[in-house]
Amino acid sequence: MKGFLILDMIVGLLLINLIALIAFSMVSQQKTIMRKAYEVDLSKRTVINILARKTVDAQIPERLNGFDIKSLGGNIDLESDQKIYVYRIGDDKN
Repeated sequence: MKGFLILDMIVGLLLINLIALIAFSMVSQQKTIMRKAYEVDLSKRTVINILARKTVDAQIPERLNGFDIKSLGGNIDLESDQKIYVYRIGDDKN
C-alpha cells in the first residue's frame, strides 16, 4: 500500500509541475507578443509624426522614439535594435 501512495504522490507532483511549466511558458510568450505589438504600434505612430513634420517642413531628427530614422525618397525606414520597419509614403497598406 505504501508503494502506491508514494507512486500517486510522485505522479501528482509531476502533473503539478507540468501545469506550472505550461502556465509560465504561456505568460512568457504573451509578454513577447505584447512587446512586439507595442513596437509595431510605436513605429506606426512615429511614421505619422514624421509625416506631420514633413508636411509643415519641420526638422526631422535622426533618432525619435528609439528608432533611427532614414527618409529616402518615398520610403521611411525606422531601425530599432531588433528590426527594421519600412513604410512607403502613399501606401495605404501600412
